[in-house]
Amino acid sequence: MQLLDAAIAFSLTMLVFATIVSIALEAVRNVTGLRKKELKRFLGEYYSRELQPSLQAGLLKAKNRLDEAAAQNVETLTATLVTALTTAGATKSSTGRLPKPKGSTSAEDEVETFQLAAVTTEEMIDRLKHSEVGQKIVEDLKEEAEAVFAHVASRYERFGEVFSESFRTNSRRWTFGLSLALAFFVNMDSIYLMQAYMLDGDTRAAVIQQGAGIVESAREAANQPNANGEATAQAAKESLTRLAESVDSIETLPFPVGWSQYPGCPSDSSDARCPDRAPETAAGAGSGANASTKFENLKISLTNNPAAAFTWFCGCLLTAFLAGLGTPFWYDAASNLMGLAQKARSGAGAASAGPQSPPPPGSPAAA
Repeated sequence: MQLLDAAIAFSLTMLVFATIVSIALEAVRNVTGLRKKELKRFLGEYYSRELQPSLQAGLLKAKNRLDEAAAQNVETLTATLVTALTTAGATKSSTGRLPKPKGSTSAEDEVETFQLAAVTTEEMIDRLKHSEVGQKIVEDLKEEAEAVFAHVASRYERFGEVFSESFRTNSRRWTFGLSLALAFFVNMDSIYLMQAYMLDGDTRAAVIQQGAGIVESAREAANQPNANGEATAQAAKESLTRLAESVDSIETLPFPVGWSQYPGCPSDSSDARCPDRAPETAAGAGSGANASTKFENLKISLTNNPAAAFTWFCGCLLTAFLAGLGTPFWYDAASNLMGLAQKARSGAGAASAGPQSPPPPGSPAAA
């Protein structure tokens, strides 16, 4: 049970860390407008590179052909389709069709005017049907027009999948970079963290005791959508506050995260990896020490024991990789491990043998 409890405590700690990274990344996306930029790029490239070939391929697949004159005009008609899609007001809203944006002739204008967060396949085909070329297809092909629209829809979805994967890849890079910076900033060494949970029963028990509150706060933070499907700043702040409250009692212990550990090594540090110092150096190493003293402390710690320094660096790097697995992964891991521990204790007839928390319902949505 010691190993299982240590794994639960570790997964809960990583859940807190991954949740903070997710909230920070969402804030960066909101400030930089990253999602909107990607949508503009997606619509712009689809309109200019993919729509015309999709239509032409769909028309060739139809059993009945457009008359020769109309077929020769397909290129001309599709060349004006970008303008038609961005100015015809074909986007749906709760109040009906949106008004035509004045002077809007590009994907960028479309996203800005309609405040789009996404364009579904249904919306895309609806715009196409209301455009000049779409109406011409319906008029000439009649019942076979749906086959053309279905082909365009399938190509649109495949094109979207490529962009979605590109966005996910970029998100993973952003997540890793932010996790790496945060891991070093808060001094979170995953290797030492797991060792501490294995050896320190009190800290391990305190973390597990807060398990239900941690996973519930993480679930709320991940499932707070606004109109654009993104976590609002206020909701994220409230969820983060509740998350911090859940770990307040943990922080009263010698928690194995932070600069009270190696290589910060203040005078009152209990970390065995910290080097011995002369009394005057140690006296200036506490929380009241100035920046130059703390930097000197850090330098001594890293150069005095190269093996410990290398392990610490690898541990912080590992933290970034693990956080990159995402909040949903650590939510499921913590919930499953707590459920497993509960069953193990119940099966052994010792349900009260140690701290335990039942897994909460539901799972946070993946970003």
